[in-house]
Formats: sequence, C-alpha cells, structure tokens
Amino acid sequence: MKKIFLSLFIILLIFSLPSSAGLHLKRPRPPAPPVVERPLTINDFDYSIPLTLKEGEAFYELTVPEDVYVHTADDYLRDVRLFNATGQMVPYMIQGLEEKIRAETTKIPMRIFPVTQRQNTLGGEGLSLIVNKTQQGTYVNINSQGAKDNKAADQVVAYLIDGTETKQSLSAFIVDFKKRGGSLIKKITIESSDDLQYWSAVVYDQTIAAFDYQDQHILKNRIEFNPVSAKYFRLTSSDGLEGLEISAIHAESVSREKIDSRIWRAVRATAQKGEYIFESGGHFYVSLIQIKLPERNTLIKATLSLCGEPCVWTPYYNGQFYRLMQGGVEFEGGEIDYYGSIAPHFKLVVSPNGGSLGAGLPLLRYAYTPQRLVFLAQGSAPFTLAYGSKRAGPPDYDVAGIFSSIRGTNSTQLPKALAGEPVKLKKNAESAAPSQKGIGIKNIILWSVMIAGVGLLIYLAARLAKQLRG
Repeated sequence: MKKIFLSLFIILLIFSLPSSAGLHLKRPRPPAPPVVERPLTINDFDYSIPLTLKEGEAFYELTVPEDVYVHTADDYLRDVRLFNATGQMVPYMIQGLEEKIRAETTKIPMRIFPVTQRQNTLGGEGLSLIVNKTQQGTYVNINSQGAKDNKAADQVVAYLIDGTETKQSLSAFIVDFKKRGGSLIKKITIESSDDLQYWSAVVYDQTIAAFDYQDQHILKNRIEFNPVSAKYFRLTSSDGLEGLEISAIHAESVSREKIDSRIWRAVRATAQKGEYIFESGGHFYVSLIQIKLPERNTLIKATLSLCGEPCVWTPYYNGQFYRLMQGGVEFEGGEIDYYGSIAPHFKLVVSPNGGSLGAGLPLLRYAYTPQRLVFLAQGSAPFTLAYGSKRAGPPDYDVAGIFSSIRGTNSTQLPKALAGEPVKLKKNAESAAPSQKGIGIKNIILWSVMIAGVGLLIYLAARLAKQLRG
C-alpha cells in the first residue's frame, strides 16, 4: 500500500514539473500582427510569356495570345500582369480590337461632253443708236442690223460627266486640263443628277490650279467629295471656264471591306450514354458557335445545352444541324449567335426521332475576337506577361486616361510587342504555402513525460482497484 501512495506522489510531482521548470503546456498567444497583403510577384502566377519589343517608345500593344484565354482564372482577364526585368509590375490596360477596314481604290475613265453657249460679238461699225425722249421717259434703241462684223462664238460653260456605266459610288475626280496663258486657278462646283433636269450639289468651290515658274511646276487637279452614285455629273466654275480646256476626267471609287478578326477554335465531344459532352477549355469572349457533324450528307434535329460551375444544364438552342455536299460545295448549318464568355460545358442531345450522327464524334466550333493589351514600357527589358493566378485581383491604376491624352489622333499606330512561347512556372515554397515552425525539442520531451505519467497513473489506479476488491 505504501508503494502505491509513493507512486502517486511521484506522478503528482511529475505534473508539477512543467510549471516549476518554466515549461508551459499552453503558452498565451501574443496579439496577432496586422495583416499586410504581400505584393504580387511573378511566382504568384502559373504561366508566363516573354515579350520582345523595340525600345524607345512609351506605349506598346500586344494582341492577347490564345494561351492567356486558356489558362486565365478570370473571364475578364483580371489576373493578367506584366513585369519588367527587375520584377516590378508594369501598368497596362486591355481593350477590344479596333475594327480593321481594307480599302481598295479603283481609277475609272469617264466620258465627258463640253456644254457650250453661243456668245454674240458685235463690231463697232454698222451700229445705230436712237434716243427718244417723251413725256413717259427716255428710250434707247441700239440696232445692229447691217453691221459688218457681227460674229458668233461658242463658249464652254460646263462639262457633263457620264456616270451611266459606273455602278460604284464615286469619291473623287482627277481632272486633266490644259491652260492657256500663265498660271491658272479655278473654283470648281460638282453637281449630280439622274435625269439631267434636277441637279443636287456634290461639292462647292473646290480649287484646281496650275503654276509654272522657270523649271518649277505646281499642279492641283484632284477634287474630293463624299461618296455618291449618280448617272450624270456636271462640272462648272463660279468664275467661268475661260482659259481652262479639260482633256480627260478620271473618277476614283473606293471599296471598303471589313476585315474579319475572329479566330475559330474547335473541341471534340466525348460520348456519354447517347449524349455528346464538350469542354470549351478557356475563358474566350465568343460571338458565334457551331456544331460540325462528323459525316457529310447528315441532317439531325438536336438540343444544345450549356452549364457553368456548378453545372446545371440549361437548354440554349433546339433546331436542325446539317452538313451537306452538293455540286462540289459543302453546306453547313447550325451556326448559333452567342455573345459573352464561353460556357465551360456544352451538351448535344439528338432528338429521339431527329436522325443519327453516324460514325465519329461532332466538333464544337466557336469564334472569338482577341483583345488588345496596351502597356507602358516602364523599367528595363525584357518584359514578361504573367497570368493564371487566383490571388491576383483587378489592377488599381488608370492607364486609359493617360493613354488617351497622349496618343494623338491615330491610336492604331502603336509599336507591336512580339509574344514568345508560353512557359509554365514553378512556384517556390514561399509563394506556394507559408512556412511552418518546428515543434521544438523541449515540447517533445515534455509531452513524452506527460504521456508516460498518464500511462503509469492508469496502471497504478487499476492495481489499487484490484487490491480493494480483494
């Protein structure tokens, strides 16, 4: 019995050791320091693309590469950043691509017809002048009958330009002319008509001129106006056409065609119990989607559904899809308007009586227009485009205001930055997870002694209970 009480005393002494030795089972926690968000570094991103540019300019532009849309963590590309050679973030902004127009100018020879007016020139001889004074007033009568030198001359007062054979709209005339005498300046007016009776003004008082001095020459013979289409045009001058002899007129027609900047991507379906599932694979802003059937001469009726995260299927389009070959030309249907960020998942289900796809798997094709990234080349090169980070939020600076104030009248003439190959980044331990401090050798010894004491206490208590029962 004495041994049992001695053992209990030793155990109590062990449990009193932590406080007497200055070891604490639970130390009071110091107050938490204020949370200061760590600035973003390139190690916070999953992917990067090196950029090459010619130094010397402030602003550069880059068409956002496809890989950015594939691996970004945000539909609005808010996790995109640019870094210079020293790791500093570079201000940037993302814009939609400006519409590109392809213009082609055609020069068309025009048929011209001088319009004349007869002018009478009277000689000084043979004129009779009769002055009659009456109570009602004074009458003056000039009579040229019998005049010896009564001459008649045709003077050009206008030029008729034939546009009946021209189907395009015209935007300029190039006038080839000869001048009589020295320098020439004329104010030209152009009118248009479809019936030679009613005329509408095209342009007023446009100057054509020719100057010669010694061996120097100046010629201005181009008349520009807003595009107009008409059967006839009339050229006149407010100060007359004397001294101007037009030999030919050519018209200019400018055809403008919008350049399609869209890029098509395609993903193949996986078949699951009669359903065809598509994974779009990215955060693309899409304007058109299309289902491409695997076999030619196929017609089906099906429903295309989509879902986000979490996935709840929502029907988006129900109708016919086809792929037909006729006369060597392939016809495809099923183009569907779609405006916005592409959904991550699509599902195609053929109606029970809507036909069959045949062999193979369909494709989901979608068209997107890449955006333009404009950035300030702050710091030293090389510059790196980084993306794919759940930690990065929207940038907090206004580049658009500065850029619009200095870009001038033509914002499309920015130097281009060239994008290299995408690189998958390896995150270091600091950016991947916060470091954990070790437990400490003193704590290990303390907890080992405590566990051993508890075990001994349980053992002695069991023996004591057994002896009391005995």
